[in-house]
Amino acid sequence: MNYALFEDAQSVRLNPLVRLMPVFDLRCGIVTIRRKFELLIGSAPVALFTRPQLASLVEATNPDVVVNQLPETPTLVLNGRWLATRSQLDRLDGFRPGTLLMYDGVVLAACIDDSHGEQFMPTADGWEFYPDETWDFVEAEEEVSLVNYSWDLFRMNGAQIEADVVLMGLQQGQTDFAGVHLINRAGVFVAPGAVVMPGVVIDASAGPVFLAEGSRVMPNSFLEGPLSLGEKSVVKAGARIYGNTTIGPVCKVGGEVEGSVFHSFSNKQHEGFLGHSVIGRWVNLGADTNNSDLKNNYGLVRSYANGQPVDTGLQFVGLTMADHSKTGINSMFNTGTVAGILCNLFGAGFPPANIPDFSWGGADGFEVYRADKGIEVARKVMARRGVTMLAEEEQLILRLYNELVG
Repeated sequence: MNYALFEDAQSVRLNPLVRLMPVFDLRCGIVTIRRKFELLIGSAPVALFTRPQLASLVEATNPDVVVNQLPETPTLVLNGRWLATRSQLDRLDGFRPGTLLMYDGVVLAACIDDSHGEQFMPTADGWEFYPDETWDFVEAEEEVSLVNYSWDLFRMNGAQIEADVVLMGLQQGQTDFAGVHLINRAGVFVAPGAVVMPGVVIDASAGPVFLAEGSRVMPNSFLEGPLSLGEKSVVKAGARIYGNTTIGPVCKVGGEVEGSVFHSFSNKQHEGFLGHSVIGRWVNLGADTNNSDLKNNYGLVRSYANGQPVDTGLQFVGLTMADHSKTGINSMFNTGTVAGILCNLFGAGFPPANIPDFSWGGADGFEVYRADKGIEVARKVMARRGVTMLAEEEQLILRLYNELVG
């Protein structure tokens, strides 16, 4: 049966991280949520259902996929926040149109056709079901992993790295690098074209370490698993990258990193600590940027989701920083800080823990960072990597600026 991915109304709790991308493009483990579904099912989705404001951008980046339109044939629509397993998806075999799979009040999956189209509708926050008495409700029988908040990405990252190694069928590859010390060699997976230079220590005793195609680890670095280093990404000389960390494609990372997730095209090249954090795309952390991920009283951390305070229930929560944001040298962030899109942050002291989109400044206060200026900088940054900003992304940024800033 065909399948599609959808953003439900709870996806907005992942803002500002998903201001410019659908929730199923988030990365947890080695690959994105969407890619996990493709590997589990063995094919690409036939349709994507996104928040209305993202539709044009998602169409532009997915020209071969129908966006926000229901296919004519029966289709399984799957929640884009769901970190599914093969056994959970196997349970959907034989689902007939009008069947919903539920977990803790959340729709995980539904089989729908034309006759159910009016009961699957978009809202400003995402797609919702409005089933009538003719629908069949099935409750999931096992525990389900859902990405509810940004901190769930690093909280579940180590287990997802381990699962993705199996899902992707990774092979060990070349591990006989000169001058490199491997601890638990069987847990190190190296793709063709990856380079590891002398003096590097890779410790896979607590979980696998995956080095993707074209990645590079510079001399005298320490890598601890579970860890994934993405395509064409670089670990700078002398870096300490501890377990439960994912570095996405085309990133440069140095200094000290622990339990964090980098999405694509983001840099933390210099010294400074980043822990239990989630970094979006096209982010640059200036030299000696540091974050706290543990309160002095060792209490549970309060953070922010879609601008609202939330008790995380976690003792370790660091920084969430959304797309196209930057920090100046010696920047500092308290536990649970969230920074929006297109922020330019600098200066001494700790800025507030909830930093709005399009912020310019720091602890001494913020001005509005004009969208046209931010887009100009983003274009320059992207051009350095041979990427051109799509007109649809620029239009989305301008629309969000007008809605959020006015």
